[in-house]
Amino acid sequence: MSQRSLQVSPEYFPTVQLALRHKGYRSQKALAQVAECSRDTVRKFLSGDRIDYSYFVDICEKLGLEWQDIVLKERDIRHNLPKATYTFVGREAEKERLLELLSSNHAASIITVDGIGGVGKTALAMEVAYQCLNASQKNLPDTPIFDAIIFTSAKLERLLPIGILPTSQQQRNLSNIFRAIADTLKDYTIITEAAPEEQLNSVHKSLTKQRTLLIVDNLETIDDKESVLSFLVDLPRTVKSIITTREQKSIHVHIRLTSLPEAKSLELIQQELRTKGDRGIYLTEEEQKKLYKVTDGIPIVIVYAIGRLADSRSLETVLNDLQSPKENVAHFLFNQDAKSLRGKPAHKILMALAIFQEAPIRDALAAVAGLQTEPIFTVSDGLEHLQQISLVSQRDGRYSILSLTRYYILAELAAYPDFEKEARGRWVEWYLNFAKKTGGVDWGPTKKGYFQLKEEWGNLINVLEWCAAKKDYKKVTDFWQYLHEPAYGYGYWRERIRWMEWLIEEAKLRGDWVTFVDMTTSASWSYIRRYSPENWKKASDLLIRAWELRNHVDLSVQDFIAHNIAQLYIGQEEYNQARTWLDTQEKIIRDAEMEERYQMRRLTTVLYSRAEIFYLEKNYDQAKILFQKVSSQASKIEWQRYSNYAQNWLADIAIIKDELNDAEELLKTGLAVAEQNNLKRRIFCYQVSYARLEKAKGNEEEAYKWAEQALEGFNQLGMIREAEEVQSLLATLI
Repeated sequence: MSQRSLQVSPEYFPTVQLALRHKGYRSQKALAQVAECSRDTVRKFLSGDRIDYSYFVDICEKLGLEWQDIVLKERDIRHNLPKATYTFVGREAEKERLLELLSSNHAASIITVDGIGGVGKTALAMEVAYQCLNASQKNLPDTPIFDAIIFTSAKLERLLPIGILPTSQQQRNLSNIFRAIADTLKDYTIITEAAPEEQLNSVHKSLTKQRTLLIVDNLETIDDKESVLSFLVDLPRTVKSIITTREQKSIHVHIRLTSLPEAKSLELIQQELRTKGDRGIYLTEEEQKKLYKVTDGIPIVIVYAIGRLADSRSLETVLNDLQSPKENVAHFLFNQDAKSLRGKPAHKILMALAIFQEAPIRDALAAVAGLQTEPIFTVSDGLEHLQQISLVSQRDGRYSILSLTRYYILAELAAYPDFEKEARGRWVEWYLNFAKKTGGVDWGPTKKGYFQLKEEWGNLINVLEWCAAKKDYKKVTDFWQYLHEPAYGYGYWRERIRWMEWLIEEAKLRGDWVTFVDMTTSASWSYIRRYSPENWKKASDLLIRAWELRNHVDLSVQDFIAHNIAQLYIGQEEYNQARTWLDTQEKIIRDAEMEERYQMRRLTTVLYSRAEIFYLEKNYDQAKILFQKVSSQASKIEWQRYSNYAQNWLADIAIIKDELNDAEELLKTGLAVAEQNNLKRRIFCYQVSYARLEKAKGNEEEAYKWAEQALEGFNQLGMIREAEEVQSLLATLI
């Protein structure tokens, strides 16, 4: 693998020139003849251009130089590799083979690492990736180098030395992979702002600019595998890809992992014994070898076997249980305990756990298992037993199972159709009640439930998908009435639009015009806030239809239609039209039968929009008066979000008026509240305001930092207009 190219570090040019004179080489031609290379290669060497590694070393030897001393060191390599938290065990031959396949001398652009679950596929990919990263940074020879290394994973759980833990982040579709590429290459504008149909071309353009290693971990759990594979096959020649998967795939070339050899298996056994040390487990050297032979050196079987030992089973019992025809590891392990679990609470817990897409909290799991009214020790003992046999792992109060095992538990669940039907029903009802308690309208001073809701967002969306697949329109409608506002506040805009469009179509089919109008109105708001002629056209079409059907809904919904129409005109800078619709909205609110506090909330939105218009018209004095009134009214009714919005506008006005001390105080308290409530959009708006403040104070470097943070945030949310405004601000700071 001597395809490496190296170059002389500029600081060593005098040393090179001195060596050249000392050795008596009067011309590049003379040195080229001795080094058996071209004059052009010598010229590149002497000017600091990159040349082939072997020529570089030969020339250094002729000049009497140590090539390691003069080579350019520590390149900046963009990467998103997670922190290495594993102990790499064995696989030296496989590692060398993978490094060979990654070299530019090998034609294969996609290398598949396949094997059964828990056999060490990810560990191998990570070990090689870190070796390539080190070589790329330090210009080391005999190892493939890259300008960027990107890691994406759809893995739900990881097997670490301390046990089985859920992953913190998953890239489970092509869009997630695009996002990881954009984040790592810092190509937000090129990739994330591109239209969906243009994103693929944008990704290709970005990847063409540098030699890239792309790792796609756990292909089998990706939702749109065929799209991902098609994407990988068509990548430019500058990209090498590693795929890890349980499925035996060979696209170009593959490396298949099997069981560990005896020495490495014993190393893993000793490691796992240490993690269970508080259980008082001890195995002699001979007993460890017996365990290795029975498990055939498959890492996950070793982990499960020692988990059984932690459950106070004797080694003899464990070894006898493991000696059966070998199947898929998770299937094999589950079947060994299925008989002993059936009829016990632990069996219900395990089957209930398979229903959850993401690790649930204890209360949710107990409820779905139908054990919520049982004594507290019933669930505790069941979970403890499942953890002892390593079928379940626990972290931060959440319980999870291996994705591989989950498939077979679902098969077990299917064998108990009555229990599954009841458990699914309890699952839906638990999350519906959870959404009702934690979602809905955000009053204040802090909508604490929103934090809980965000933590359960993945499971909530999974329940929605289940209900939608079952065509349970009523349940999806019930869920969404509590989720649509948090979805907006936390920046889940794509999910928000997706589910509202689903409800719009279903409502139309059913002739449910109340829901249809409600959803078209809500969807229009998402399109309005995405500031583009195309999105405004979508919003306009929806609002025209909603207004035509307004007699199907009460005045409280008509209020929102008028409000959104006014907002659309504000975005289009048609302020007189906007004021007309705000007058209409205000009349609707006053005519409607609303609880007094809620009526004040809706009138505050009208006042806020009027203040916004004055600001956009540069009538800052009038805007300030109205925003102060908005802040006061919102505070009176404990509507913290709008009070926080108004405070941001007031800070911007103070900056414009050169009242910088007042602006700084407003921003300091306002940003703290926005961060406390995790209001993403408002956090980024406050960051922009801070950038303007620092610019006004003459601190352009600090202003640039604030603006960069805001730009990254707006790009993540797909807020095009706001991102463009920040780009313009950044241009003035360069």
